[in-house]
Amino acid sequence: MTDSHSFPDAGPETTLPDWAFAAIRKAAARSCLEWALPMAAAVILLTGIGALIYLGGAEKPWIPFFWLTVFGAALAVFCWEFFVSLRVLLSPGSSKELAYLGRFGPLNQILSEVQGELANPANARFGQEATVTSRWLVVSGGSRFAVRKLDDLVWAFPKDEIFKVFWTIPLRRFPYAEFRSAVGEGFKARCSDEEVAALLDHVSRRCPWVVIGWSAETERLWDADPGAFSAAVQGKRKAG
Repeated sequence: MTDSHSFPDAGPETTLPDWAFAAIRKAAARSCLEWALPMAAAVILLTGIGALIYLGGAEKPWIPFFWLTVFGAALAVFCWEFFVSLRVLLSPGSSKELAYLGRFGPLNQILSEVQGELANPANARFGQEATVTSRWLVVSGGSRFAVRKLDDLVWAFPKDEIFKVFWTIPLRRFPYAEFRSAVGEGFKARCSDEEVAALLDHVSRRCPWVVIGWSAETERLWDADPGAFSAAVQGKRKAG
């Protein structure tokens, strides 16, 4: 593998260093696999429902048509997410994370700076995915790749996701730390419960005035106007 990879769609004369190229593709590949499982389950269910309708085995004909609609809509959502991840897998230069990093200067230069900071043994690391450097929060190693400037973080909170078989039977719980920033999409870092708590505590100390923890009121304020929410946090931060 070469030291860098050229991607015209990421900007003029843009090259991605090996670490960024590998991290983006690895995250996209894992994301594709994560969406492939529910896609396969939805196809199996739709096939079964279709067979039931064809054979006329339902006592109430409207019931299989209802579930056909529900699982058909779910499959459409899963397919969309799958192909979004597939596009990034095939063309890492199309990653939205690169568009975010391009705000701070030439992408090649910024990625080199992030790479240099990641090599610092003094970095704070949380689990296998999250690393906090002197200026950046980097999430890599799982089905996500995200790099955010610490000054852009405005909200962070713990989150649980429950993997369910056929969307009904709980099988496994996955704890995360979820982040919202003034610019760029929200993102998550999978960690253990203890690592999530330690990561949020570290972020609260490194990013003054960042909102830590989830509440219905905080969610309402964010949903109503993310820009005003971010401006309020950053205004307090600048005021000291």
